[in-house]
Amino acid sequence: MALFFLAGTNLFRDEKPSIFQEQLTEAKLSQSVFYSSREWKDMGSLSTKVISSRGAGVWLTKNAVWLCYHLDGVTSWYGNVEKRADILLRSVLQEKGYSFSETRALLFYSRTDIPILEVKQQADIRDSPFEKFCCVPLDENGSLLLQILENAQMYQCLYQVLTEDLKSNAESNIINDGYNDALEPVLICFDFDIKRLLLFVMQLRYAQKKGEVICFDFQKEGVKQYCDEATQISTVDMEAVRENFF
Repeated sequence: MALFFLAGTNLFRDEKPSIFQEQLTEAKLSQSVFYSSREWKDMGSLSTKVISSRGAGVWLTKNAVWLCYHLDGVTSWYGNVEKRADILLRSVLQEKGYSFSETRALLFYSRTDIPILEVKQQADIRDSPFEKFCCVPLDENGSLLLQILENAQMYQCLYQVLTEDLKSNAESNIINDGYNDALEPVLICFDFDIKRLLLFVMQLRYAQKKGEVICFDFQKEGVKQYCDEATQISTVDMEAVRENFF
C-alpha cells in the first residue's frame, strides 16, 4: 500500500522477515513492516481462518500490532471472526519471538468518504478486542498520521502539548484526558481512535454532560458524525504540526 511506503514502512517481501511462513522460527524487525492479506496465506492450514476476516493486512511496528481494514470491508464486519483472527495472529507472532503488548486496528477510508458506521457496527467496534481502532484517510494526511502512530515519542510529545492547559479530575467516571476551563471533560482524538470516541460520547450522554473533543482539522467532519450538540469539537492545524514535528 502506497500510504505505508510514504510513511517509511517496508513493503518488500525480499527485505522483510517471512513471519507467516511455518519454517521461520524467529523474526527480528529493524523497522516497521506491512504484510498484505495475501501474505497471510503463508501460514498454511491457519490461513483460511485468518483470511476469512475482513482484514486487508497487518502492520507491525516496534510497539504494537495493527490489523488493517478498509471502510468497505467493515460493512460486513463479524465481531467473532475478528476476535478469532486476533487470537491466531497473536499466537503466530509470539511463536516467532515478536514481542508486543497489544493489538490495535486501522480503518482506512478515502478522502471523499467519511467513516460513518451503523449502530450495529459501532457496537461491534466498542466490543472489539483491539485496544485502539484508528481511522486513517488515504491521502498525505494519512501518511503523516501513520508516522505519528508509529513514533511513540512524537505521539507523546503532541499529546503533552494538547493537554498542558487541561485540568485534572480524579473523581471523574467519564473517559477523558483532562478538563477545560468550563470544567467539561476533554478527549484528545488526533489519532481518530473511534473506539475511544464512541465510549466517550456514550458516557457523556448517560451522564447528561457536555464535553469537548480535540482532533486534527481534516478529521472534524468524521468526528462530528459521532457527536451531538452537547459535544464541542476543537481542531489542531495539521500544517502547523507538520512544520513543528516533521
